[in-house]
Amino acid sequence: MSHARSFSHMLGRLSSLVVVAAVFLLASCGGGGGTDNQAIAPNQFALAATPVPIEATVVAITKLSETRISRTVFDYTFSITVKNGPKAVTALTATLTGVGTGTSILDGVVDIGALAAGATTAPAKTIKVRHDRTFTFNQAAFQWSFVGTLDTPMIVGRAMDGYLRGAIVFWDCNNNFRLDAGEIGVVTGQGGIYSIPFPPAPACKLSANVPTSTIDEDSNLRVQRPMFLRALDANPTVI
Repeated sequence: MSHARSFSHMLGRLSSLVVVAAVFLLASCGGGGGTDNQAIAPNQFALAATPVPIEATVVAITKLSETRISRTVFDYTFSITVKNGPKAVTALTATLTGVGTGTSILDGVVDIGALAAGATTAPAKTIKVRHDRTFTFNQAAFQWSFVGTLDTPMIVGRAMDGYLRGAIVFWDCNNNFRLDAGEIGVVTGQGGIYSIPFPPAPACKLSANVPTSTIDEDSNLRVQRPMFLRALDANPTVI
């Protein structure tokens, strides 16, 4: 029995040292056992699609066919060649939004898909317009809009002491242990999961403020006191 008490006492001292390290050394906080740490492996990243203006242009329009509808009205089918701007995009779509006098748009949407920065492509999808030949056909009057998304790399990880839901994970770029205006921050969701963009500068440290409104999912209760946690530089997927 004395050995059991000594072992329990030793475990209690070790637990106290872990708490002290987390609070005063601002080390990263792990929890929930070894299997929790394996749920999201180090350097496991996800991509989050973010809507952005797309700087693409139509650099060529080629007429493939024409069909006579009436004495002066014809349907024209065109293929297009698109050149992307300086940023790689996915789910890129070109839409014909404007045409000249005497011309109407029948089908002006072209799904392009993924396109690397500066790349040029000729999608298989075509456009179709209807033109009245009593007016001069003005291909130069075609106007286009582009919709797509950038693939922004994100760090996906967990905040845990049990899993912490409602903690504020942020890049502390001035080392003052709080989220300031202009710094990037997110709130953890179920399972303590966060998804945050890569740091804006190498000096920024991935940190977490844990207010007393945060839920520890081990107990499903609010944490008893506020905490500040910091991830290891080598492993930003666990705080």
